Amino acid sequence: MNSSDRNIRTAAIAALLSLCWTAGAVSANDETSNAPKTKLLLTVNEVRELMDDSKDSPVILLDCQDRAAYEKAHLPGARWVDVASWKSAALADGGAGLTNQKRWAELCGERGLTRDARIIVYGGDLPNAARVWWLLKYVGCRYVSLMDGGIDRWRQKELPVSDAQVEFSASTFDPEFQKQRLAICDGVKQAAQDRDWVVFDTRSASEFADGRVPGAAHLEWKRLLTEEGTFKPVSDLRRMFHALEMRPTRTAVTYCRSGGRASVEAFALELAGYENVRNYFCSWQEYSSDADAPIEK
Repeated sequence: MNSSDRNIRTAAIAALLSLCWTAGAVSANDETSNAPKTKLLLTVNEVRELMDDSKDSPVILLDCQDRAAYEKAHLPGARWVDVASWKSAALADGGAGLTNQKRWAELCGERGLTRDARIIVYGGDLPNAARVWWLLKYVGCRYVSLMDGGIDRWRQKELPVSDAQVEFSASTFDPEFQKQRLAICDGVKQAAQDRDWVVFDTRSASEFADGRVPGAAHLEWKRLLTEEGTFKPVSDLRRMFHALEMRPTRTAVTYCRSGGRASVEAFALELAGYENVRNYFCSWQEYSSDADAPIEK
């Protein structure tokens, strides 16, 4: 085969891979579109524009900082979320809290949420914000976005903050659990032996070395971010996941210790266009205490 033929073949393969990606992951998933309500990741400028237009198109801002930081400075109109309570509710009773209809109706209703509301979540700490984003998607909220870079990025742009108390009305919230977003322990055990699944360990290198799900790919969640703390471009994320054998037809499972870092990686996978993404929310905290769960070192 001469060099001209090799170049033609290489170009043809690249075009085919691009076509397969588009058909298998992006085109079918409205979450990756640029439509304002379905866009997963918003810049601080986009959030500011949505806030300015909120009279015509209401937006709910959820702040995931700790209470003291929220009371000192938050985005104008943002409602505080007690992330610790949401985490405890999810992990209660060995993870059975993730199917507690009454508790999630209370937690979301007291924040004035509905499943069709336009919700923007930000931190503080990205794993906390991503945890709340994932839980909202899991309980059936359709339009939930993260603000890229959190409140630190907002302040860097010298956008307004407030320390005012925010008043809002509670709502009636009816959870509709999206169980296809959740991985459970027995499923993770099987996923380690299934070529159609890719398990991502999002923890630090030292945690990974101390023990992991057999066959798990290591991709620490911090590697998904730029030095400024924003998400890397989608093209970079796809290359990173592709290098770890993730493909549009495979199912991804993310885990950490207790769901937060795994939520960041689940978000990044969806941002990159992957449709079949599950968060093992109970994560290593549960897996490592299961006597029947195999561990690789």
